[in-house]
Amino acid sequence: MRTKLVETKNVIQADRVIGRLKSKENPGLILIYGEAGMGKTYYADMRTFSHGWCYYRMRATETAKSFLQQVYKRLNKVYAGSNEVLRGSTAKLEDACIEMFLKLPHQVLVIDETNFCAQFRKWEIIEVIRDFRDTAHANIIMIGEYDTKKVLESYNPHFFNRCEFINFKTNSAGDVATVMKTRSEVEFDKDVYGMVVKKFKGNLREVENFIQDCEVTATEKNLSIITLKDLDI
Repeated sequence: MRTKLVETKNVIQADRVIGRLKSKENPGLILIYGEAGMGKTYYADMRTFSHGWCYYRMRATETAKSFLQQVYKRLNKVYAGSNEVLRGSTAKLEDACIEMFLKLPHQVLVIDETNFCAQFRKWEIIEVIRDFRDTAHANIIMIGEYDTKKVLESYNPHFFNRCEFINFKTNSAGDVATVMKTRSEVEFDKDVYGMVVKKFKGNLREVENFIQDCEVTATEKNLSIITLKDLDI
């Protein structure tokens, strides 16, 4: 399967908002949220790779200290090419990250699985993220599940005074078809597109798994095009 970011409606919306963020003088905070499988993480991965952003995936076991250590490590890798792991108190680590952000004024930090903070009420990490924006003037993109926005707003509505929201909605039939045509290395009969749209309801993760299975089937059966008859469904 081809590695390519398809310009779905969600992708176009995200690019527009993030482009506006980077053109501002003031630091920005963005939350990309939506149901699982809509393409949020794939979008973040691809844009991180193409733009040289710093990316970190939050863990369920995350603490403020472990989060700060990993952020510092990633920023220091960009700034000095070093994999240094900084030790010390949470306050010391936060100061070091802020100092590093100030050395990299145009850097964007992408924090995936931010929903873990909301799910497990790890508000100290959320406050650290706000300090990055307010004190270090950092540009932050957070990725979370559908309810992340609601939970974070209930914790502190003022946190989002200057936040931009991007809702990755259910992908349309046209977007799903475009993803299949662009990313698959095999062709599909027109009836297959309709089946995929109906079966997976715009979930790109399921669509990608389907494409991979079809590519295996095409190789095994020496097919140039996949029809409904070729599918074991």
